[in-house]
Amino acid sequence: MCIRDREAPELIANHRTVVESWFAQDGVDLEERRRVLEAAEEAIGLECIDVGATNRNEKGELIYNQCFYLSIARSYLVEPSRELVEETALHLKRVIEACLLYTSPSPRDS
Repeated sequence: MCIRDREAPELIANHRTVVESWFAQDGVDLEERRRVLEAAEEAIGLECIDVGATNRNEKGELIYNQCFYLSIARSYLVEPSRELVEETALHLKRVIEACLLYTSPSPRDS
């Protein structure tokens, strides 16, 4: 999953600031960690593909913060169209949500 999104650059800039402050607080060199990660990606043949962070729900409404589902969908599929990535991501989102609801106790059960 890449921290790049052409759809909302101001959100990504804010995210980057938050991440940088966390690393600084912990005394960790972010640039060095980035270099180590990039070397590991190259060593095992991974490729960073920006799939964005927005998708559309069943009603066609724009939904945000979907980078997790989009990344899983893109990783699962072999050279898919954008439409197939979005469709698969939405399906995965619904399956994961259903599993969480099924396994999580309801407030009325406590």
